[in-house]
Amino acid sequence: MHRMLLIAVVAVLGTGCGGAEMDDSTDLSSEELGTSSSELAALELNEASASVSYSYDIVNFVYDPNMFPGEVGRGGYQRDGDKIGMADSYGDGMRIGVHWRLGDGSRRGLCYWTGGAGTHGGCNKDFPEGKRFEFRVGRCNGSKYSCGDPAQSGSGWQNWSDWSSTGT
Repeated sequence: MHRMLLIAVVAVLGTGCGGAEMDDSTDLSSEELGTSSSELAALELNEASASVSYSYDIVNFVYDPNMFPGEVGRGGYQRDGDKIGMADSYGDGMRIGVHWRLGDGSRRGLCYWTGGAGTHGGCNKDFPEGKRFEFRVGRCNGSKYSCGDPAQSGSGWQNWSDWSSTGT
């Protein structure tokens, strides 16, 4: 039942937008679909390291519709080395985060950057090969909110991009 519902949702919503498209160079057809929220893996919470410059295989953007220009940050994933990076594009005092998960539900996490406007940081992960990697980019005001697990209400994360995906 859960798989049929998830397949219907994916068929309707697709893989997301915001400048990112599915990279189908890796065959993920045999991978299990994600888990329900009651079966979530423990959150891997990491503050990004500074001075990290990556060339991303896939990028996504976070926008605030109340600001001009609308882009306030971006995040990306580099398959070679499993690097997650993000950049803060706007001086609003908010942190940028990449909320990620593996398609089989075995791992999920949040890598966030507090370096400020015009700076970037990243997290170096180690994922198993051949998995579907899904991510979205958002922002959070750390002076008002915990900026913890995005799956929990009241964490303060907002302006999430759509989910994008690629292979590990």
